Amino acid sequence: MEFFSSLYFLIPIWVAFELRYITFSQIATLEIIIFASQILLELPTGAFADLLGKKPTIFLGMLITGASYVAFGLSSSFNDLLFSAILTGVGSSLTSGAREAMIFDTLKQVGKENSFDKISSKLSVIFQIGMATATLLGGFMSLIHFRFPPIATGVAMMFGGLFVLKLFEPQIDSEKFTLRNYLRQTKLGFMELFKTKYSTLISIFYGLVGGVTFSIQIVFTKLIMTELMFSDTQNGIIFSAIRIINGLLLFFLVNKTNILDRKKSLFLFAILIPISLLPGAFFSKIIVVPFVLLMMLLSAARWSLLGKYTNDVFSSKNRATAISALSMLTGVVYIATMASSGPILEYYHGSKMFFTIIGVVCLATITPLGIYLSRMKVEKQTSEMDKKFIAQAPLETPAI
Repeated sequence: MEFFSSLYFLIPIWVAFELRYITFSQIATLEIIIFASQILLELPTGAFADLLGKKPTIFLGMLITGASYVAFGLSSSFNDLLFSAILTGVGSSLTSGAREAMIFDTLKQVGKENSFDKISSKLSVIFQIGMATATLLGGFMSLIHFRFPPIATGVAMMFGGLFVLKLFEPQIDSEKFTLRNYLRQTKLGFMELFKTKYSTLISIFYGLVGGVTFSIQIVFTKLIMTELMFSDTQNGIIFSAIRIINGLLLFFLVNKTNILDRKKSLFLFAILIPISLLPGAFFSKIIVVPFVLLMMLLSAARWSLLGKYTNDVFSSKNRATAISALSMLTGVVYIATMASSGPILEYYHGSKMFFTIIGVVCLATITPLGIYLSRMKVEKQTSEMDKKFIAQAPLETPAI
């Protein structure tokens, strides 16, 4: 599943594809629409997963996401691309909370939740290798036909959805699906983020880190490389290499060393994010690649490192809804970043100064919050519901 969901063949050509039919400002509008639709549906779909099951929710999400990329590949106008964007938001909202919750709850049921970061790093290696391969192949596939890469992406996504049906569904107490239970589940999941001071602060930290690093990885790294006159072929090779390097590096740090505990992980995010962004005003073709590598590493590390510590404070019964609420926070920061980028890019006639400005904002927000969180002492608490959940663990560890 992880490999097929990483085959984004459209990455090297998606901007060029959209510019055939729409302007750059319309591209930014579509990106905002994707995340706005995802934000609106995050909590409802998270509650859906907690009540009806994570496996069917992920399966449905991958089918809809795959269909959105097929629709993208067949688009020839802004309205067509708008329809595709909304479908992407719907599909992403279904998988975003349920996927992570399914992995963590599976591990928690067998008493191995502390290995979440290791499992996530292994999945990250698979994902990064798959995406690197797709990025490299996407440019060549476009030579056959410019619509081929996005359609192939959608087909691969839907095919990967079939593997979800073979996954293990964690055994948690479920309730009958009613409107009353659905609304109650949505409220309980959202409140998981704010039940303690620590859960509130680390949720805000996660949202800030996720929104900034994801927007940088998805949009602005590609924009700066284009501005600095890297060719499509060079971009394909560079981004493929970066993804493989980052996946292997993250796997090594998490699985082969004991360096990255909670305190050090939070501290490193707090320091490295502004370091990767502040020199943006001075980016050149010679020095930009190491900074792009660091930005993309921090974006990938957010899932396996920060995800472990946010999941630790959520109860199993509300986990998918809570993770969806986290995705909402991330989406809000993403939209704010994208919305503010337009005027800045136009004023400075490029993205270099934008990196520095975002770096200053991160230095004033993410850095002090991350340092404060790294110094907090957190006592792990296990609810009665989670104790019962762990007691139901099967004798053998299920395959993830």
